[in-house]
Amino acid sequence: MVAIPSARLGSLDLHVPRLGFGGAPVGRLTDANEAAAVVEHALDNGIRFLDTAPLYGAGRSEVHIGRVLAGRPRSEFLIATKVGRLVNRYGVDVRFDFTHQGVMQSVEESLSRLQLDSVDLLHIHDPNNHVDIASTEAYGTLDGLRRDGIIKGVGVGAGLNSWQLAEQLMAHGRFDCFLLAGRYTLLHQDAFGFIERCRREGVGVILAGVYNSGVLATGAREDAQYYYRNAPADVLARVRLIETVCKEHAVSLQAAALQFALSHPGVSTAVVGAERIEQTERNIASLAADIPGEFWQALKERDLLDRDVPVQFPI
Repeated sequence: MVAIPSARLGSLDLHVPRLGFGGAPVGRLTDANEAAAVVEHALDNGIRFLDTAPLYGAGRSEVHIGRVLAGRPRSEFLIATKVGRLVNRYGVDVRFDFTHQGVMQSVEESLSRLQLDSVDLLHIHDPNNHVDIASTEAYGTLDGLRRDGIIKGVGVGAGLNSWQLAEQLMAHGRFDCFLLAGRYTLLHQDAFGFIERCRREGVGVILAGVYNSGVLATGAREDAQYYYRNAPADVLARVRLIETVCKEHAVSLQAAALQFALSHPGVSTAVVGAERIEQTERNIASLAADIPGEFWQALKERDLLDRDVPVQFPI
């Protein structure tokens, strides 16, 4: 088994494995045994930080994960879930709710689905169109739970393309971490300055979407996904250029994508989803792959990577 290194999450007294388990894909699985096998495999191979949300499968992700965690000592894993959406009583849909009452109901229901008495982190989930109430009622509620020691950290799951929102919310409260999706990858480094600020201020950064929804794992094939749609021609063209450099240096594109995301010293972990065991195995192998420094330099020289971003290794 590959030993997965860990890193401190911002200023919190929490050390998370550099590779976390994203719970969205298992939320799509309807077979409980199949889902359990995927979650168990991740935990058994050192991925002891799990990120989920009521949104994922309208609660199904939390249920699948909870069934596995129920048989494990609480000290063996860290878990984050989210508030801001409530699953309806039929378990087939979700709706936004950032009120104090909605947040408390969300936490209670998540703990029930997870079969836990506590979670480590709670993120305000996708508050893009609800900034006012999210930054007052939702944040105030989570801040109270943190003060009472019920949770260890308060964060924001800012969603795709929303590091600017995360930065805006920093003015409204003391956040321990931010979960950023898709904006610090081999294709996009526009969140670089924000991550630098988080590092200076002791705020943890968790990355998701490090493969930009698939294209940085599958490569520039015709059906490659980019932000959950077929990748456009300009993205495929850029990925092909990156793949050329990968071939020259005998580097896997997927390994390059994962390790780049983790190479910034301000990034603590990347949560990567899986709905099949072999996907997790590829992620673990990508984390352990040996990538020469010349590879990163070649990407920068060909303007395929921002010349200012750090590529600090080992991760």
